Amino acid sequence: MYGTTAVTISLPEELDRVERSLLVSRSTLLIVALQLALLVTAVLALRRQDPVSSLRSQGVVNRW
Repeated sequence: MYGTTAVTISLPEELDRVERSLLVSRSTLLIVALQLALLVTAVLALRRQDPVSSLRSQGVVNRW
């Protein structure tokens, strides 16, 4: 009554495919992490810049 379906895969080929997929995922994650680090660095630099600019405009000199 019902037909049968058989699926065959080659384990080494399948493992290679999964390995490539993991490599792409890790690379993407690394790129996102680096972009986030750059964003945090830029925000911290901007937050530090405002008080320094304010002090310089008041005549305070940087002596270090």
